[in-house]
Amino acid sequence: MCAQRDILAQELKCSEGLESGVCSVLGKTYGNECLLHKEACRKRRHIGLAHTGPCLGKHTQH
Repeated sequence: MCAQRDILAQELKCSEGLESGVCSVLGKTYGNECLLHKEACRKRRHIGLAHTGPCLGKHTQH
């Protein structure tokens, strides 16, 4: 999915906003879904969304 958007993914600006974060299936908390998607594109792999809100007991990515 990101292969078509490599340049866009690198330039993607994600708002930090007032969101409480999202938890990825890898157990890592991201500030929002946009930041999760940006990280997935940067790593060129799929990182699924586990649930909204922070992961319990895991590191947070800003």
